[in-house]
Amino acid sequence: MSSSESGAFAVPADLNALAPHIWPAGAARSTATGVVSVHGHDVRELAREFHTPAYVLDEVEFRDRIGQWKSAFAQATDGNADVYYAGKAFLCSAVVRWLDEEGINLDVCTAGELAVALRTGFEPHRILMH
Repeated sequence: MSSSESGAFAVPADLNALAPHIWPAGAARSTATGVVSVHGHDVRELAREFHTPAYVLDEVEFRDRIGQWKSAFAQATDGNADVYYAGKAFLCSAVVRWLDEEGINLDVCTAGELAVALRTGFEPHRILMH
């Protein structure tokens, strides 16, 4: 996606394009209707069924990005870095399970985030509370 500079912010060449660093790879916008879908699920239907705001996570892409982070940190530090997911970004029991299965530690900053992690069975020694 090419862009032009406008002050400190880049203006996308196509304002209707879905930014790949924000949207999952499975997200698409219909050129005919403008409707956004995620892996074929119309976001309007998701909003009707689950109401808004609704958080739609792509588990495969989430895990893939975890792998990319782990690999980048391992390469940059010769394997001497622990990677932590910031729970404040979004935390639910499913995300906690994914983090655990992928070997990522968890950074929490509220009692609620800590409770979700512990209730899901995340090992306390892998949690950083700040």
